[in-house]
Amino acid sequence: MLDFSLVEHLTTAATLANGNVSTGELTADTPMPAVVIERVNGRRNRVLSGRALFADASFNIHAVGNTVESARLLNQQVHDILDGFRGLLGTASPTDVKSCFSDAEAASRVVRDGDLFRAIFTEPFRLKYVDG
Repeated sequence: MLDFSLVEHLTTAATLANGNVSTGELTADTPMPAVVIERVNGRRNRVLSGRALFADASFNIHAVGNTVESARLLNQQVHDILDGFRGLLGTASPTDVKSCFSDAEAASRVVRDGDLFRAIFTEPFRLKYVDG
C-alpha cells in the first residue's frame, strides 16, 4: 500500500525525525521531531476497458517539533526528499511527485498538547503513479 511505502521511504531517509514517521496520531511520549503522513484522497484512472492507466493520491505531510525551528527544518528536509521524487515506493512507480506549496508557503501552527506545545508545519503533496 502506498501509504506504508511512503512511511518506509521517509523512515529510511536521513532527517531530523530519525525514523519517527507514522500514519497515525502522535502520543505525548513520541520523541520529537516526528513526521505524520495523512492520506487525503486517491483514485485510479481507468480506460473504457477498465484497465488502470495510473493512479493519484494526495497526502498532507505534517512535520512536528518541540520548536518552530525544528519543525520548519524537518518540513524542509521532507520537501527536499519528496518534491520531484523518482524511484520506487513499494510496488508503485511515481511519475510525478510534487508539493502543492512552495517552500515558504508550508502552513504552520502551534498546538498545545497537555503541558507541551508542538510546532507543526503541514505541506500537501500529490503523487501520480503506476502500480507495478
